Amino acid sequence: MPEQLAPVVHVEETGPGVPSITGVPTATTAFLGWTPTGPTDIAMPVHGAAEFEQLYGAAHPRSWLAHGVRHFFANGGRDALIVRIAGRRVPNGVVVALNYLAWVAVSAVAAWAMLRG
Repeated sequence: MPEQLAPVVHVEETGPGVPSITGVPTATTAFLGWTPTGPTDIAMPVHGAAEFEQLYGAAHPRSWLAHGVRHFFANGGRDALIVRIAGRRVPNGVVVALNYLAWVAVSAVAAWAMLRG
């Protein structure tokens, strides 16, 4: 009997009944916030900062949404979904809280990315 110098690997092929893993796009980011103009309560696809400003207007002191979208595209982002929350039914406190939560989320992701290297 010959001496075995390496482990033996046995491969068993299975039939076509095994489903394959299908890739899905993960590069689209969603932004939610207040803007002075634009369509409301619907996710609108936007592909650049100029398109965002055309649909929703320039940055407004009441919201950080335009700043976030502008930085997203400046840092290589390509596709975004924008959901505008508008009207008197959204109190200023809610808008400020949503902006703060968005800032905390972005800061946490940035810190994680920096620590990860």
